[in-house]
Amino acid sequence: MERGSSLRCYLCDTVLRNNDQSRSNHMRNFWKSSDDPTRCDNVQISLNRRIVTVPLITMPVEVDPVVSMARRRPSTWHREREVRSRYAVKQCEVSTVDAQDLTLIQNRWDEKLTELSQLNDSKFWRLFLAMYTLSGTAIDSALNVVKKMFMSEVDPKRFPISRRSLLEKMGTLTPFWPQVLHTTRIDLSRFELPSGTKEICFKFVDPIWGWLVAARRQHPLELHWKPLAQRLGRELYGQGIHCGQLFKHACASVPRGSFPMCVGLHWDGTGAHGLSSSPICVCVGNSNSCKSDTQFCIGYMPHVPDEKKPEWTKLVSATTVKWYIRQQCAAAILKVLEEAACRGIKCRLSNQHNEEVIRLLYPRLTSMNLTNLRRNVSSACRISSGARSAGEEGVAVHLRNAKDMTSRTYLVYL
Repeated sequence: MERGSSLRCYLCDTVLRNNDQSRSNHMRNFWKSSDDPTRCDNVQISLNRRIVTVPLITMPVEVDPVVSMARRRPSTWHREREVRSRYAVKQCEVSTVDAQDLTLIQNRWDEKLTELSQLNDSKFWRLFLAMYTLSGTAIDSALNVVKKMFMSEVDPKRFPISRRSLLEKMGTLTPFWPQVLHTTRIDLSRFELPSGTKEICFKFVDPIWGWLVAARRQHPLELHWKPLAQRLGRELYGQGIHCGQLFKHACASVPRGSFPMCVGLHWDGTGAHGLSSSPICVCVGNSNSCKSDTQFCIGYMPHVPDEKKPEWTKLVSATTVKWYIRQQCAAAILKVLEEAACRGIKCRLSNQHNEEVIRLLYPRLTSMNLTNLRRNVSSACRISSGARSAGEEGVAVHLRNAKDMTSRTYLVYL
């Protein structure tokens, strides 16, 4: 599509004027398959076969740079939403007998949010949610001052003055998270650690549930469920995930009437004030957005007590233990994704008309980024279909050190 008052169709080169209805009807061709005879470029090909013309070259042909030939022209956020709005996801019409039903969990989650909102005054929630990322001392000070100066008419029981009192009130409600938690134990007995640790526990939130929570934060027009049509012989990439071969292959791997749930799995290490952690997150791969609301933290990488001893961390065996723990954690998460990738997920998501419709989604792991805390190296493993048997088969991944450019090979279980 070109900029300006009028648009040009990249499939058939037809100039689309400002007639909203005709332009809207023509944009539906962007989401039709290449073998659809009603797609605009296929109709034009059939017409051109009747008339054979030989173009006359009267001036030198200007050769475009390779980049401009391979990538689409720059577009705008509003124009991309206009193109995306040409199709809407309808109610699931395929059999969901074997699919994992998460609609009941979604109902309980909505009920939990309603209970929390009724626990305190609405003015308290507006204030607290605007500063909940601050330190506990800052939150307590702000709540005390605001309540004394502006909230004297509010019921004291519905306006907590500290984060601790708020957590105590929330603790009286029925807990929700045990319904979506997974627990696995990692056997470390063969390493004979100095601390005597035989096993560690790894708890994580269901990655499917984390993906759904992040997906429900997105605007419906930000989520892609169909690949964008490509003109045969003139494929263009770079505008978004809906233009790439990975997303096209993921869509082709699911049953008709269902859609791919593109999942990204990644983790990285961070530290502050003498504390370190390695959060593990899943991201919504159906969106082109890189905002933080497309991510959901499902857990943290576990550690052994020996890591607190500097002399132990310098040993080669320490690195072996760390990578073994990470491999086992990845295997546990991928095992959950693998089961869902085979059965499918029944869930509710809003479409562009703000209607929550039941859909059948099949998880597809599209990226998994591995980061080494000590060497600052990373790699990405792409899987366009369901994961293999977690913990049984592995893939050799070559990681390059960013400092001295040395390479090492690791076995990643997928």
